[in-house]
Amino acid sequence: MIKGTLRAVLISALVMAGLAITTRPAAAGGCGSPGCGGEVSNNTSRYIQIANCWYESDGYWYQEGDHLSCTGAPVRIGNVPDARIGLAPGDWSSEGQYSAYYDTDAVKFPGGCRTTYHWWGTLQSVEDRRNKPALWVRIFDPEHIYIDNITCP
Repeated sequence: MIKGTLRAVLISALVMAGLAITTRPAAAGGCGSPGCGGEVSNNTSRYIQIANCWYESDGYWYQEGDHLSCTGAPVRIGNVPDARIGLAPGDWSSEGQYSAYYDTDAVKFPGGCRTTYHWWGTLQSVEDRRNKPALWVRIFDPEHIYIDNITCP
């Protein structure tokens, strides 16, 4: 009987731990070295916004608008957890100065612009946000997205 009760408690604890894991935001907290998570390369001549978190409540793949809820209100900006930052032209999110972004969880396609991009190993694609709001796109480990060009009228 004690064995059965212990087993039930253990299973309940595992289920609760699983629920806690699935409801937490994706974040770079456990990613301490370059290349350990999602990455973004900025091949443009403009700064692009990246985030190191994502809440499932923002949607599974995409979130329209300028802000992600995981970065707070007011928005946390900088090389800190649960924040966003401007990725400089020519930079990769896995470079040392972006240590809180070794696992980048989202990239922002600016509203009013046409962005050319490609995922590692795929052909180039276009996200046309002209006359539309910005769009945050979720990045899963170990995906790598390259932002190749941004044209805004």
